[in-house]
Amino acid sequence: MPQDHKQMIRRIFDEVWNKSDLSLVDEVYGPDYVAHVAGAPKDIEGPEQFKQFVALHGVLTSDLSFDVEDQIAEGDRVATRWTATTVPAAGLVSTPADGQAVKVTGISIHRFADDKIVESWDNWDALTVYQALGADVLESVSLSI
Repeated sequence: MPQDHKQMIRRIFDEVWNKSDLSLVDEVYGPDYVAHVAGAPKDIEGPEQFKQFVALHGVLTSDLSFDVEDQIAEGDRVATRWTATTVPAAGLVSTPADGQAVKVTGISIHRFADDKIVESWDNWDALTVYQALGADVLESVSLSI
C-alpha cells in the first residue's frame, strides 16, 4: 500500500501540478480533505478549494514544473521532497526576477484514509520567492549573538 500511495503522490505532482489536469483531484482526494500550507492565510478545505488553489498558481506563474526528489512512506503518510521551477507571471508585479525562472524547494506530507488523500502539510522555501520578488528580507534583519 505505501508504494501505491507514493505513486499516487507522484501522479499528483505530474498530472495536477505539471500538466494542470484537475480531473485527478476528484479521484484521489477525500471529500473532507484539508491542506495546511505554510504561509497561507487559512487551510484549504475540500477538493474544490484545492482545485482553485492549483488554478491560482497557474495565473500567478508560468511554466510551473515540479520535480519529485525523494519520497518516504510509513503507515498512512507519504513525505515528498520536491523542487519547483516557475516564472512569476509577467505584469502582475515588477520584480528584479521578471522573466527569470525561480527555483523553490519544499516538503509535502500527505495522509491517507481508505486510499484517499485526506490531509496534507506543505512547507516551502518562501525566502527564495520573496527575494526573487525583490523583498530583501535579510537586509532588514539584524542578529545579535
